[in-house]
Amino acid sequence: MNAMLLLLSAPTLADTACPCDATGTVLINEFLPDPGGSDGGNEWVELTSSTGASLCGWEVQWGTSSFNKSHEFDGGTIEAGGYFVFGGGDVTFADVNGGDLAIGNAGSSSDALRVVACDGSVADVVVYGSGNDDGWTDEAGATVESVAPKAGSDESVSRAADGVDTNLAGDDFCLEESPTPGAANNEDCGGGPPDSGDTGLPSDCLDPGALKINELMPDPDGSDDGNEFIELINVTGADVDLDGWELQYGTSSFSKSIALAGTVAAGGFFVVGDANVQGADFPATLSLGNAGSSSDAVRLTCEGSAEDTVIYGSPNSDEWVNDTNAVADSLASKPGGGESLHRIVDGVDTDRSGDDFCVQLAPTVGGASECPICVIDGRDDVKLNELLSNPEGTDGNREWVELVNLGTAAVSLDAWTIEVGKSSWGGDTFPTGTVIEAGGHLLIAGQGYDGAADVVIDGFDLGNASTSDDGVRLVDCEGAVVDTVLYGPDDVTPELEDDAGSAGSLAPVQDDDESIGRYPDGADSDDHAVDWSVYSTPTPGEANSEPASGDTGSTGGERPGGCNCGEDDVGGERPEGQCSAAPSPTTAAFGVFALAMFFVRRRR
Repeated sequence: MNAMLLLLSAPTLADTACPCDATGTVLINEFLPDPGGSDGGNEWVELTSSTGASLCGWEVQWGTSSFNKSHEFDGGTIEAGGYFVFGGGDVTFADVNGGDLAIGNAGSSSDALRVVACDGSVADVVVYGSGNDDGWTDEAGATVESVAPKAGSDESVSRAADGVDTNLAGDDFCLEESPTPGAANNEDCGGGPPDSGDTGLPSDCLDPGALKINELMPDPDGSDDGNEFIELINVTGADVDLDGWELQYGTSSFSKSIALAGTVAAGGFFVVGDANVQGADFPATLSLGNAGSSSDAVRLTCEGSAEDTVIYGSPNSDEWVNDTNAVADSLASKPGGGESLHRIVDGVDTDRSGDDFCVQLAPTVGGASECPICVIDGRDDVKLNELLSNPEGTDGNREWVELVNLGTAAVSLDAWTIEVGKSSWGGDTFPTGTVIEAGGHLLIAGQGYDGAADVVIDGFDLGNASTSDDGVRLVDCEGAVVDTVLYGPDDVTPELEDDAGSAGSLAPVQDDDESIGRYPDGADSDDHAVDWSVYSTPTPGEANSEPASGDTGSTGGERPGGCNCGEDDVGGERPEGQCSAAPSPTTAAFGVFALAMFFVRRRR
């Protein structure tokens, strides 16, 4: 009887096992880590195989700092060239559901997915997000350096070309706004069939560097809609077919893309333009970032490989990488309204955006560059001299900063920037042709300023330093900090760096409609508390007057207009807006009383 029971049970055990077949090629092709609304139960991972594969005993593994979660398949097959979807409990279209699927959203650092074959070998790894602080490793056990982008809500991370794997996730994957689980990836993410505009010429993706981004307009005057453009240049002596080429852009990741079509003539320009751009070679809807508070980026890819990247604005808080796959430390300036970013020399690319691009006041869409020449002669003669950060009432971009030139020659400010520091530094480039005369003053103001300013900057907004230090600094065309002022309350520790390194003191905070200024003009000891004083009557565009006696403004000393004068000061001359020689009402009343007593005593 026992023998019979054993014989009966043996076939049952054999039926529930499946042989390990690790010969197939299995890749992660697309996945959705951050569904709209609640993530729980709605995430999915799409696998693909060029050879076909049995998934019995294979695993999908995932995690946020290590591969600490997994799902092992007890069956399932991917047909050659087909797709297989592993989904959370609520994914109705999945081939297999796993209620515990909870992929990381790469919130503050990279997260990862991988496929492990039934024999324990790692078949595919995708690290996505920003950087690799957790030391994720690839299929060969080496530390991953190329990272796929972080997806936004309802975006999938998708292979640029179905099943094409270079083991460089940053090149292989892009973001897809219209996910395609269980089907071929969309053409606008680099996959899919050839574009209908194909010219029939052979693809030039095997000629890296043939095309460069030469000019771009992210912030047109007035409405951006319909007016943005990106200009490409062909730096070779042969025509380039755009089949397989793509433009990608975004504000925190390359979340948007355009598959290109057409031909770029040898040595010629090719303009991708929105609806209102006259003469565009390729019409497209664009929505480039304006680099408002941090860097934004545009890149050109060919068959999913990054060929050229432009990163503009600062800081690079999203850790955009350049074409060498390193986090970029050279950033092009943020262009102002109606200005473009243009290569300093057409088509010349060093993979350093800050060195390669300048701000162009008059864009030259479809034409050669006219970037300003960088001049640093007289750099040390130009100083910050006065600023007003807190106009009375609503600030309304009425703030201003005054510069002074202490030298004997005019100084060109072409490609220089004025930067505002709150929690970090960000700035605006001076218009081409901006010059500060010898011994002169130059006034920079927001568009709400009601006086005459030499340079007007839309959205110019200085910090009021209510709870921490804020600042202003001047940066030359080579990126060197020329001069800095940091201001804030007495009881805070400076957090921003100045041009002398770490700030040891702060200039005083201003009340409504007060300014802080230097006296004599441009005096700079690298001690903000010593160099800067409060003025109740600002003098924009003019020389500063002498502060009240003993006033440094740093620790509650006398403030101009407060009349904390000694006996020797009574009756002396004071600059306008500072300590007045006129008696106060109390002093005047006491004087009348004393005079009356004098006459009473005389009469006695």
